[in-house]
Amino acid sequence: MADKSNSSALERLAYTVEQAAVVSGIGRSSLYEKIKDGSLASRVVCGRRLIMADDLRAFLTGCEPKAAA
Repeated sequence: MADKSNSSALERLAYTVEQAAVVSGIGRSSLYEKIKDGSLASRVVCGRRLIMADDLRAFLTGCEPKAAA
């Protein structure tokens, strides 16, 4: 079993949709919509839908920036 003090230093490889919503600031429903339309990659591992950290970063990086109003 991993030491809790060391586990916080490990970089997360994947997020559940709920976790991805928290770290990205995008709603859960919006993430599921992006998964469904194919603009955000995800995979099911052991019955859980996961979004790879690199895929989430690529999705966010690819979004068009909007100028402040």
